[in-house]
Amino acid sequence: KISYQRISDFERFEENPSIKNLQFVEEVVDEDAVVEKVFNKDTDKFTKIFEPAHSNLQLLSNAGLRVLVYFFNVMKPNKDTIIFSINDCKKYTGYTSNVNVYRGLGELLNKQFLFRMKDVDTMFFLNVTYFFNGRREKLFA
Repeated sequence: KISYQRISDFERFEENPSIKNLQFVEEVVDEDAVVEKVFNKDTDKFTKIFEPAHSNLQLLSNAGLRVLVYFFNVMKPNKDTIIFSINDCKKYTGYTSNVNVYRGLGELLNKQFLFRMKDVDTMFFLNVTYFFNGRREKLFA
């Protein structure tokens, strides 16, 4: 049986409580010793989800969402390809059989979150108009 909590049961905050958990590393960029830039760099791994993905995200099943989150976890910064491991995906998603993993993977292909790579069954292209880890302009460098 699923239990429900009323919205009014949840604590209220005056400030965003998640901000206190953020950690940053200060980096200094020396551009030819003319100007020195100091900025904070976020140390947490992140994945940007772009607006074109929003409508398809809400259509994914539980299997599709779980496999998508697995891909978010194994993405490498500034890369538009990803290596897929059925065993790693099962471990990450908690699935014990291949059926739900392949069902989720099929959904991601059908909704164009991923594209199959020619000649390599375990590698996929990311739809970088849907999600990306890093700066997409680096794909053209």
